[in-house]
Amino acid sequence: MSATPPNDDSLPRPSLWPWGYVIALAYFTLHMATATRYGYFRDALYYLACADHLAFGYVDQPPLFPFIAWIARHTLGTSLPALICWPALAGAASGFLNTNRQVGQALGTAVIGSALANRFASELPQQAARVASQVPASFRGRFVAAFQMASHSAQDFGAGQ
Repeated sequence: MSATPPNDDSLPRPSLWPWGYVIALAYFTLHMATATRYGYFRDALYYLACADHLAFGYVDQPPLFPFIAWIARHTLGTSLPALICWPALAGAASGFLNTNRQVGQALGTAVIGSALANRFASELPQQAARVASQVPASFRGRFVAAFQMASHSAQDFGAGQ
């Protein structure tokens, strides 16, 4: 096992980032396109009122919401799309991060499964040969051959299998 690991630059890696961007952009676009359908909600007006009197504690909400309303008021104004922009950006960022996390987990699971299947296939014939002495002599050859065949067919997975 003295083989050196391959250099990171030698292995091609597919980029997963575009899918996260596509989902985030689609979410943000749909959110902003439908932002003015229902008008102002009373919570948005309440957050704007609290933004006039910033404090570190409120009875019914954490101080972050009025602070975001203060930022929205001072950067984009108080129009309905301006107030919806910050939650839409937060939702798009959440979609982007969750998409990449899910895709990364799926690929990680596939890599671990492939490594375990490879380990199983390489160890199976050796283990069969080691315990073959416990099998009657007339069946030892077929016993080891069956496990060798099983280890070779363990590698037959993927597309078309």
